[in-house]
Amino acid sequence: LTSGLPCLAMTLGRTIIAPDAGSIAEYLAGTQNPMYSPGDRQSLTVALQQISSIDLPSIETENRARADAWGWDSIIAQCLAKLPESMAGDA
Repeated sequence: LTSGLPCLAMTLGRTIIAPDAGSIAEYLAGTQNPMYSPGDRQSLTVALQQISSIDLPSIETENRARADAWGWDSIIAQCLAKLPESMAGDA
């Protein structure tokens, strides 16, 4: 399980700095949100420094658009896509 904060932040169109772990990494995959290695202070420092040089409005617009696309259809499609091919045909 994971905190709902990354999803909430995306729904509100905010930039997220998050650990590259668990489902948080899945939510943020393919986005421009800075991520860091859990337990690595240097990695977190780099992620925090990135905030000063990235296009925040672009990231926030992208996050909001991604959140707008969430719904049961896309959730189920993503779950089915993760199934082995042999099982997906039975769904």
